[in-house]
Amino acid sequence: MKMNEDDIRKYKTQEIIMVYKDFLKDYFKEDLSQKELSEFNAQRAILSLMADIEGVLIKADDIVQKSREITLYITSKISWWDAIELTEIINMAKIIESVEIRRNWETVLRKVRNSRVLSHKIGYCFYDSDIKKLAQLHKANKFRKKIEELLMDCNFHKECGDFSEGNYDEYLRETDTDDSSDR
Repeated sequence: MKMNEDDIRKYKTQEIIMVYKDFLKDYFKEDLSQKELSEFNAQRAILSLMADIEGVLIKADDIVQKSREITLYITSKISWWDAIELTEIINMAKIIESVEIRRNWETVLRKVRNSRVLSHKIGYCFYDSDIKKLAQLHKANKFRKKIEELLMDCNFHKECGDFSEGNYDEYLRETDTDDSSDR
């Protein structure tokens, strides 16, 4: 029996969602309910998978080795043709670049002329740990203009305003789930 395009699309979507479900279970010990799974589409599953891969790599000792492990993990879960397609979509090199920025804010901000070039590379978003590190740097009077430009470019206007007014307490608070709140 030959599958039509809609059947193929549904199959691929289900396959991608199952990869994401397995990834959450194996890497974060989380299990999505059937209701939560039904709310996913392929695009949302891929974006969520990419964000969670980045979260795993940020905490990894060896980013390259862990990215290879994750790529092998993903490709082992789905058919070889879909695996090639999915690994091209995920773009591990872009994720690694974002992780390297997030792990080295001070170095990156020192080297970059215009912090706005970083916005796209980090997907115009921040983890809680990013905001905390940027708050620490800003409070220490390091790279203030670059940090404020970056926050504004990523639409973090409240944080930018707070930083420029010296209101850092909310961002520097220690929490029990400091790293896990990044997810």
